[in-house]
Amino acid sequence: MNLQAIMGRNQQGICFVSKSVSFSDYVTISSKHQIVISEIRKSEKVPEGSIVIDSRLWFSLDISQDKLVSVKNHEAVPKIHTLTLIATSVNPEIPHHEVVEEMRNRIDDFKDDLHGLVVRVGQKIPVPRVDVEITISEIAPISSDGYAQIDWDNVFKFVISPGSVCPPFNLSCVIDCGASSHKKDIFQVIDGVSNLVSRFDAVTTLIVNLLETILIQKDSHLLSMICFSSHLDIMHTFDSITGAETAVSSIESPDIIEIVKEWFYEKLEVHRTEPSNPCIGLEKGIDLAKIQHKMNNHPTIVLFFSSGSYSEGRNPVFCSQTNHNRISVCTIGIGEHADQELLQGIAESGKGVHQDYVNLEQIPKIISKIKEFISGI
Repeated sequence: MNLQAIMGRNQQGICFVSKSVSFSDYVTISSKHQIVISEIRKSEKVPEGSIVIDSRLWFSLDISQDKLVSVKNHEAVPKIHTLTLIATSVNPEIPHHEVVEEMRNRIDDFKDDLHGLVVRVGQKIPVPRVDVEITISEIAPISSDGYAQIDWDNVFKFVISPGSVCPPFNLSCVIDCGASSHKKDIFQVIDGVSNLVSRFDAVTTLIVNLLETILIQKDSHLLSMICFSSHLDIMHTFDSITGAETAVSSIESPDIIEIVKEWFYEKLEVHRTEPSNPCIGLEKGIDLAKIQHKMNNHPTIVLFFSSGSYSEGRNPVFCSQTNHNRISVCTIGIGEHADQELLQGIAESGKGVHQDYVNLEQIPKIISKIKEFISGI
């Protein structure tokens, strides 16, 4: 639904619509390439066909008065009980650690800047009155797509760290889409109830979260996507300048997320009954990573998503060497029953890092670990 945007005040993260409009408790509000999630309420004071947007969200959307925005339902978002923030000084004369100390001494002064906001890992929140930019580093619990709402007075673990800048980087994602990817052994907790989701759904959720984090950074990044079983498929898009088909895409617009999801779920059907040969995926992923690095000279990560299952090809530990000091292979061990030891060996051979992935709540930790690793390349 398209509604006319009206700028409100600081409304504790809540946006308001007229009584006649029917939404769930949370909505997605989008304008051009900007997206925010907000709690929503009805009010008889709001004109028909309009939405009154919290002033902090207004500036995130970068819109003008009376502009049309797209509003649609979003799943319920949990309240944050664990919140880690990274504080970065935007004043070159003030070191990051001094900013952190000042925030720790006056933490409640920042309640009005953060309370009520629905956030995700990697999101940046400017606080220009004190020359600070806050980055969300860790949150728990999270919704299935990685969001949570800051309820300031109920956060019981609060950490503030000095900022360090993660450089722009490229991703070459290599995903096992064979028969083992359909197994359900990833935990998801909703309203205190633990459920199991499939490995491919968990991979999709993590990749979407990672891409959205990259989009927030607004730097130049390149992406390639490979899925494999006994054979492989490469995602192709079209170059925005030449119109030529290409295996390397720019991460510039949220549109890339839908493109990735549609491509991935389409290929799952092609590979769903096939055995896995990780080496063909790794070798092609490294080839594409070299092309990406040559295009912009950014550090490039081959991100290998697998349970460690393989029934064809060579031992994948011997297929992950990149012979390049700016290209590394990092592994994500998908599922409670994944062969984490094998995946650790693949990462070590590729001069990267390994992380197990058995619960959707690990997503912020995994993204932070990837960014920390890239910062050290």
